[in-house]
Amino acid sequence: MKLIQIFIATAVLTMTCLNAQDRTVSVNGPRSLMAALMEIQRISNIPISFEEPPYENPADVVKTTPASHPGLRPMLIARTSLNPVVVSLLGLNSTSDPIIFVGAVLDAYHKAGLPGRYKTVRRQRGIDVVPIEVAGFSSSRKEVTPIMSRSLSFPYAERSGVETFQLIAEEMSKAAGRKIRLLHNPYSTGSSTRVSLSSEGSSIADSLASLAAKIGIPDISYVLAYDPNDDSFYLTVMGISPSHPSGTGKRELTTTGTDNPFFVKPKP
Repeated sequence: MKLIQIFIATAVLTMTCLNAQDRTVSVNGPRSLMAALMEIQRISNIPISFEEPPYENPADVVKTTPASHPGLRPMLIARTSLNPVVVSLLGLNSTSDPIIFVGAVLDAYHKAGLPGRYKTVRRQRGIDVVPIEVAGFSSSRKEVTPIMSRSLSFPYAERSGVETFQLIAEEMSKAAGRKIRLLHNPYSTGSSTRVSLSSEGSSIADSLASLAAKIGIPDISYVLAYDPNDDSFYLTVMGISPSHPSGTGKRELTTTGTDNPFFVKPKP
């Protein structure tokens, strides 16, 4: 089974339980934190981005078995909790502040003792959930500097949208010290668009947002997911545009790439 197929299977098997009637999310499964945040984004129409830490301690990952994950080839995934951890999203809508619900999800995740610790960062046009701590090899807590908050510099020039994105992605790999695998991005839609852009110490996240704005994408969110099997990261960038250009109308995902193994499709 190809690596991409393995991740697709993992995403399907570990998808969080989303209850449309009661509007709750569960954060007790692998990558269910990501799924819960995507659900909050879907309901609130506010961009919510997520970055995982690079897990170092063997206790933070488990190996799947045919019994635990039927049909999935044995592989490493983030440690999970056997007990359900359900968070209510009652009151969340397109007019409420999603950071309250993001905080509630993170609080439940941390109390469950699941891998990594996170904080929320309110950005001008959205919310970032970034790692701040992870268990080191010796089990001691280790501070984490989010990859997407690291600065990068490249000279001012006119390039295509795709070329500029590739330039940023290369700088991401250098900052991470690991391979960054690109799963999906909206910048190819502006492949023929020439943009003039530079970065003088801007964060990677801000540079991606600036590129999106140059191409004509008002908002973006991203998911940077860590793969313990090959010690690499998988990046998905989602373009979000308002359905009503004038006013505060609902934002909709332009494309998400359903072949993305880390893409989570909410239940109807």
